[in-house]
Amino acid sequence: MFTRKVIMWCLVAIWMGLIFYMSAMTGDESGALSGRLTGPIVRFIFKDFESYSPDRQDEIMSTASFIVRKLAHFTEYFVLCFLVIHLLLCYNVNGLKLYMAAIIWSALYAATDEYHQGFTAGRGPAVMDVLIDTSGAVVAALFWGLIFLLKKRKTRHAV
Repeated sequence: MFTRKVIMWCLVAIWMGLIFYMSAMTGDESGALSGRLTGPIVRFIFKDFESYSPDRQDEIMSTASFIVRKLAHFTEYFVLCFLVIHLLLCYNVNGLKLYMAAIIWSALYAATDEYHQGFTAGRGPAVMDVLIDTSGAVVAALFWGLIFLLKKRKTRHAV
């Protein structure tokens, strides 16, 4: 069990470090990263994107960039909560306490991460981002709680 604990602590630390690293990007760096992701997605969805007027292209790219950025927030914290759940399972935390602890851990990290962004050039803290981050954690906890219940139910019916 020791090895699993060490691995889980490392995975949680690495993921939190990745979140911290991405939050430390300046506004320009973060915008450029979003643009590199958003452009191909938009061109895939809108096959005739190049035929739109420049104003319409800007509108589409702006909306798509917003959605991609918010989905990134949601996904980062979905994964963090998932990893924290598995870390806490190593310590035999279970039931509602498991999911609540993982959500609180993720929400607190989201809040400190947004605070950290306040010291980054071209960025700033946003309460809405903390809410999006926390919703990613809540969905992860609900997802894994549902998986657990379905496994438990399947095991009960197999007997």
